Amino acid sequence: MKFSNSHQAALLLAWLLSTMIQIHPGQAALTTENLLANNLNFTCTVLNHTAGDSADVKNIMLLHGFPMFRVWWLPLLSMWDELLTTRSSNITVHAVACDLRGYSPGASPDNVEDYDYPIFASDTFSLAEAAGFDDGFDLLGHDHGAALAWYVAANDPNGLVKSLTSLSVPHIGLMSDALCGENVDEDQVTASNYFNQFSLVDSATVNNASLTQMFQAYGFGDSLDPESFQKMLWWYNGSLAKTFSMPRILSDEEVAAYEEKVGEAASFVMGTRQAIPMEERECIPASEDVVGTISVPTLFICGLSDSALLCNNSYVTDYPPDLLPDYEHANYQCGHDFFLEGNCASMEETQKVMDKITMFVLPDLVSDGSGSDTVSADAETDGAADGEAVNATGGSPDAGGSETDGTADGAADNSTGESPEADGTSDPASSATKSVIHSAVVMVTGLVVFVSTLHR
Repeated sequence: MKFSNSHQAALLLAWLLSTMIQIHPGQAALTTENLLANNLNFTCTVLNHTAGDSADVKNIMLLHGFPMFRVWWLPLLSMWDELLTTRSSNITVHAVACDLRGYSPGASPDNVEDYDYPIFASDTFSLAEAAGFDDGFDLLGHDHGAALAWYVAANDPNGLVKSLTSLSVPHIGLMSDALCGENVDEDQVTASNYFNQFSLVDSATVNNASLTQMFQAYGFGDSLDPESFQKMLWWYNGSLAKTFSMPRILSDEEVAAYEEKVGEAASFVMGTRQAIPMEERECIPASEDVVGTISVPTLFICGLSDSALLCNNSYVTDYPPDLLPDYEHANYQCGHDFFLEGNCASMEETQKVMDKITMFVLPDLVSDGSGSDTVSADAETDGAADGEAVNATGGSPDAGGSETDGTADGAADNSTGESPEADGTSDPASSATKSVIHSAVVMVTGLVVFVSTLHR
C-alpha cells in the first residue's frame, strides 16, 4: 500500500469530468440507502434495475476493504448501471455495497470485542436479509472484505452464497499457512509484517497516535480522527491469530534486507515499525480452522504489482485441487486496489478487471445472444470441464493459461474517507464516450475519497 497527495491535479480534473457522469440523472439506478442489520444502521450504495416480473434476478453483495469505504466499488457499479441502462436484457439486478462495521457512522460500536469475523459474517447475512436477498446472493470482496467473503462462503449454513469473487486476498486458509507454519512464505511474512502493528487494540492512538499521523502523511487529511480510525483497524484485531495467522515480527536486519530487495515497496512496512516499534516475536497460528473447501464457483483476481499481498506466489497457486474445485485465478498488471486511478498499468487494464468480474457475476448482461461476449475482458484464463480447478498462472498442476501482457507501474495510490451521499451515471453515445466516462469514474472515486477525508 502506498498513499500520496501527488495526484491532486488529476483529482481536480476528475471533479470536472464527474459532471459527465450526471448527463442523464433520470436513468441512474444508483441510490444511497440505510439498511438496518444486527440493530445497526449501515450506509449503502444500492443498484436497482428491474426488468419485469419474468426477468432473472441477480442479487449481489459487495464488501469493501481497509481503509476503503463503499465508494471503492463505484466504478464497477457505475459500469453495471450503464450496461443495464443502455442494453436490452431480461435481468433484474439488485446490488448492495455498504460502509461496513467500523465505517458506517451508525454501525461503529465502541468495543473491540464487537469486531471479530463471526460478527462481520453475521452482519453480511443480516444485510442480505435487509436487502431482500432471501434466495441467495453473489458475493464480492476486496482486501479485508475479500477475507471476510472467504469466511462467509465457508460458513454459510443456509447455502445463500451463490458465487464468490475475491480481489487481492487469496483463500485465507492458504494465506494463514503462508504466514505461520510448515508452508510459510517468508516474502509474504515480510510484506505482511505491518499486520502486527495494525492488530494492536490501541494501534490508532498509541505513541501519540503515530500510526494515524503516518496515514495523514500518506494523504488521508489532517482531520483523520484516531478514534474513528481505530474502529477500521479493529478488523485486524478481530481476525489475526484468530481467523488466520499472525506473522512473526521481523528483526531490523531483515527489514533492511527487505528494503534492499524491493526498494520503495518496503516503505510501508518500515513506516509502521517506526510508528509502533515492536520487539521480535514468533508467529502466532490461527486459533480456528474455519475456512476449508469452497465449493461455490469462485473467481480470484490478483494484481501482479501488489506489494502487500503476493497473490501469485506458489502458496496461492499450488493449492490442493479439492480445496477449490470450481475456481479461476486471473492475473492483471495492477497493484492492490485495481479501480483507483494509476493503480493498474493502464486504464485498459482496469477495464479488463471490471469486464472479467462482470462476465463472471453477470454473464447474461454481457452476452449479445450470439454466444459471444460483448465486453472487452481478456481471455487469460482457460475453462475447465467437470469442475476442474482453473488457474491463469499455470501454478497449479491442474491449471493452464497465461498471464496478461503489459508492464506494471508498481506503486498503488489510494486514500480514504466518508462515502458520497449520492451516485450517478450516464448514457454514453459512443464507445469513446464510454471509455472516457469509465476513466472519469475511476478518477472520481479517488477524488471523492480524498475530498471526503478532509471534511469528516
